[in-house]
Amino acid sequence: MTDTPITTEELDEMQARADKCTGGPWGWEHEADRPFLKHAPADIPRLIAEVRRLRKPRKPNTSWLDEHLLAKAAEAITKTQERLGRPRREIP
Repeated sequence: MTDTPITTEELDEMQARADKCTGGPWGWEHEADRPFLKHAPADIPRLIAEVRRLRKPRKPNTSWLDEHLLAKAAEAITKTQERLGRPRREIP
């Protein structure tokens, strides 16, 4: 299995194969079922891997919050410097 996300193209292909199938039971005798049945051994493990990948705990993306807090801290430092009569310095 892979941690590589399924592309939109892959999902579209899987969906198209599923949409063209008969309502079941599926079988090789139905021409419409053959592409679905042929690809199922690869598609199903790929879909399972995708579900597992999406269920993995992720580190929250806090970069926007970090930037916001740094900007607020820089403002507060600048205001404090002004109140104390110290020269303004650029805060990186």
